[in-house]
Amino acid sequence: MASLAASWNQMDKRQQYTVLIAVPVLIAGLLCYLSWGVLGKIGPKPGLPIKRQGGVYAEIEGLDVSIKEKQDIIDKEPRIDAQLKELQDEIADAEERLPLEAEKSQMRELIEKLARSVPPTMGTVEFKGVTIKEGAKDRGDKKVEYQSIGYQIEISGDLNGIIKYIDSIEKNTRFMAVKTLSIKPGELIVDGNKVVVRPHSVSMELITYYYNHPTKKRAR
Repeated sequence: MASLAASWNQMDKRQQYTVLIAVPVLIAGLLCYLSWGVLGKIGPKPGLPIKRQGGVYAEIEGLDVSIKEKQDIIDKEPRIDAQLKELQDEIADAEERLPLEAEKSQMRELIEKLARSVPPTMGTVEFKGVTIKEGAKDRGDKKVEYQSIGYQIEISGDLNGIIKYIDSIEKNTRFMAVKTLSIKPGELIVDGNKVVVRPHSVSMELITYYYNHPTKKRAR
């Protein structure tokens, strides 16, 4: 140690600075060399990935986005189910308004019943008759679900009764619409000191549609 101290003291300042810089650099280089050699012999750990794309935080972000998307779908499901149920109910109600093909005679009875149901206080209607006018038949092998059908109606009555009858037809739960209407005014006759109007004659065609799939319709 004494000889080292003597040698150190014999050096000038420049030599001392050189030693102070060179020695730590040499020691650091030696340590790096030894460490690299040891790690090379040990080798990488098989279960530990050398490089990971994105990292843990990126994976967590991706999972959060996926969870949010799935939760949005789950939250919308009750609303979608309610809308679907509402549409199904509307379709079922519309189908219920259409008669079945086998109910043609019942529709004739309904048309006559509505005429006889006009209250005398509102007007007079006399039912004359009704005939069925079939719509165009199916062509080819394709079966359509709805078939048009017409009813030619003959009635007579005063203006108030006729209006009430037509109103009751168009407001009925079964779908019916007036397609054509012709009115022949009643004759005017003088009875003593007053003028009497005889009943007007009315010829009109109702149009409706009947349903061709009774099993499907009644499954409700």
